[in-house]
Order: sequence, then structure tokens, then C-alpha cells
Amino acid sequence: MDIQIKVVNESDDDAYILFFQKPELANPNRIYSDVFPVAWRVVPLGHNSTSTIVYPVNLQVTAQEHTPVYNAANRLTYQDTDQGQAWKFITKGDFADIETDGKSDGSEVILRNNAPERIDAGLAKDGKVLLVQRGLGLDEQAVFQLTPKLYVVYTRDIAEGELIKGDTASQHTKEIDLTNLQSITVALVNGTPGTGQKIWELRDRRNV
Repeated sequence: MDIQIKVVNESDDDAYILFFQKPELANPNRIYSDVFPVAWRVVPLGHNSTSTIVYPVNLQVTAQEHTPVYNAANRLTYQDTDQGQAWKFITKGDFADIETDGKSDGSEVILRNNAPERIDAGLAKDGKVLLVQRGLGLDEQAVFQLTPKLYVVYTRDIAEGELIKGDTASQHTKEIDLTNLQSITVALVNGTPGTGQKIWELRDRRNV
């Protein structure tokens, strides 16, 4: 079931509200080195403004040309996927495709690079990349597993599709548990008076 997220800015300032996810990794040291969260949704909200986003149930596995600087605007090849599926990326001349490659263990999604060129492999929702593993060579594979958590942070200097670095992910962040979630309101409010502090409030949670 798709999840409805109402976003409210009740603080005194305009803000860019960023939503992202983190991968579950056997080696946590890989995050922010070759596996990156990506700015999935950035919602610009003025003072006392409201917006709504949808976190869809559908998931896509993605591949795109690897470049020294990650660029979400590069041509994206993708396929709808369920958790527990394995895929392979192939090229035939100028044609690129992602083909089924059996099953994976548990809830993992696997993408193996069968092309001679390096690629960036990822997971996406609504055609927008959530996670990316950079620079997969021939016969290398990316193994993705999403945690059932979404993160929200307010910022002023990031756009949708940019890689998230550790400093962004650690500041002003609120965790949203997606388990059995149907809808929720995420509100940015003023903190201690006179300090300029802002804090997050989660309201009106409705479970399935």
C-alpha cells in the first residue's frame, strides 16, 4: 500500500524538506564510500506551508552510466522489481536493458553488471533513485536491502538526485518507521524560543 505523507512547515523560516532512505549493509563502513543514499524527495516549503508526498509500494532496480561525478540526470535504465529478485544489466550496441536473473536471498534485490562499461546500480521509487552503488565493473554485483525507515531532514543546499553525504544525514534528522504505515504528518516546528532551533514532530500516524 502506498503511504501518504503530509509535510508541514510551522517554523519561522522557509525550508527545503529532504526525504531519503538508508541501506542495510553487512559492512556499515561502505555507506558514504561506494553505497550512497540519494536525495529522493526535496519539498520546498515556506512558513506555514503544507505539501503531500506519496511513498509508493512499487520498487524499481536501476542502472546508469558511471561518471566521475554522480549525475541523476544521466539516462536511467530500470525495471519494476519485488524484494527477493536478482537482475542483470546488459548492453547490445546502444541498447541497454535489465533482465531477470533468478531469485535472491530473503528481501535483497541484486543487480549484476554483464556489460563491459562501469555502471551505477540503484533502487528507485516512482522513477527517482533512493540508493546507488557506484562504479560496478563487469561481473560485479550490487546487493540492496532497504530498511523499513524513511528519514526527513531540513536543509538549504541540496537538490533531488544528489548523493547524500554523512554530514547531511546526521543533522536535524528524524526517523519515520514505515512498518504497517498508511499515513502520517511530518511537521517542522520552532524549538526553544530565541534560539532559532527547529525540531520535528510526527503526528496523526495511521497504520494499516
